[in-house]
Amino acid sequence: MSQALYVLTSFGTVLGFEPGGDTLCQLSVSAWADAAAFTLSRNALDVRGPDGTLAVFGVALRALREPAAGTVTSLAVHWLDNGRIALEHGGRFLCAEPDGRATLSRWSVDRWESFLLLDAAQLRFITQLLGNDWLVHLSGEIVERQQITRDDDFNVSFGTQKCRVPELLELNPQSDGDGEALSAYIMTADFRIERIHLFRPLIYFAACGADGIFESLRLSLESLNRVAGWRYDVAVITDRTPEALSEYIPAAFAGRLRTLHVSGRDVLDYALARYHVAALPAVAGYQPLFYADIDIVFDQPLERLMADIVRTGKLCFFAEGTLDQELDFYGLTLFNEDGGLDPHNQPAFSTGAIGIPNIARAAAPFRALVSFAERYAGKRSRQYFSMYDQPYANYVFRKSVDFDLTVLNRYENYRNGIDAVPEESKGFVHFAGGVGNFEPKLVRMARYLARLS
Repeated sequence: MSQALYVLTSFGTVLGFEPGGDTLCQLSVSAWADAAAFTLSRNALDVRGPDGTLAVFGVALRALREPAAGTVTSLAVHWLDNGRIALEHGGRFLCAEPDGRATLSRWSVDRWESFLLLDAAQLRFITQLLGNDWLVHLSGEIVERQQITRDDDFNVSFGTQKCRVPELLELNPQSDGDGEALSAYIMTADFRIERIHLFRPLIYFAACGADGIFESLRLSLESLNRVAGWRYDVAVITDRTPEALSEYIPAAFAGRLRTLHVSGRDVLDYALARYHVAALPAVAGYQPLFYADIDIVFDQPLERLMADIVRTGKLCFFAEGTLDQELDFYGLTLFNEDGGLDPHNQPAFSTGAIGIPNIARAAAPFRALVSFAERYAGKRSRQYFSMYDQPYANYVFRKSVDFDLTVLNRYENYRNGIDAVPEESKGFVHFAGGVGNFEPKLVRMARYLARLS
């Protein structure tokens, strides 16, 4: 069976059929599923309409329709430079008109009579590029989808970065088995290779147990909406039903909330819930992710933080204390039992906030952490560490992955039992003070949010 091919115009549109008809026209690439599927045979393209009959190319080609049902209109392929083609029938060339029509009406070839042949994987890739927000790696510029522009000569501009579609396809080979591209390369007009990253961020929380936990979640989400102006998706890993959870979710997040239900025996299970994020539906499509404890108040827009997490390419934690700190906050017992790393004066980190470039970076180490914690707790006690997941995380990640301890410290203010002031806002405030000790935190969170408002 011949491979289905699709025709991209110089405007960045794709050839397809008018709704309910057999007239070929231009469609947005976001409607690529409705695009006309061509087959290539001996330097000619054959195309059928939705009902299997021949296609009609605007008014200019209606006179060429054959009387026999099922007759296929064949377009001769003329190979041009840079992978472009022209399509011709009876001496006339197909033209992508600026008004969205496709007519067989030109006697010579210029930009509008030039096309690119794409397979399905390439077309999906172009659709993704034009339909999402992107982050330019070197500059940190976030290019929103409405800032991605096209001209009539196969050029695409990502904010200030202009590139050509043929080079995009050459730099980013695609195959049918590929999912969404998390990163891509572009060649700019001044001959630089730039890396861009899909920017579809997700902030998620883990909320289980008493009502006070969910009151903290509500305050955190209110700050995320009202102060940070968060317009992307959020997720909650929780032991409550969606109906029970809904009373704590601000209306602004309607349609943007994802949930994952978990069950737990005790506080350790609830503390480990944050590491089950890989089970969240469609999580592979988000980049980056940010885990926030429910006692966090957001006090600045977060786009720069999220961009830095992607650009770092590592799991990001907030640096605090040292591994040899007393009370085993960071797993001193585990390091002493291991004997392979001297914890003296080694920096430790909090697990109250975690930056995740994408789930591919986190899925395996998160699974390893949960497995290790369950096995060790079974050997010792499920309440062996007063900080529950944090000692395990410091040990397992220190031994198994490369992580960053600088990014989050640029954006987090840490407040253990004390108030925060808006003048010192950096991105978010973590009102720490013990696992489950939510009542004094609620007072400080509400007071700070009121001052921010």
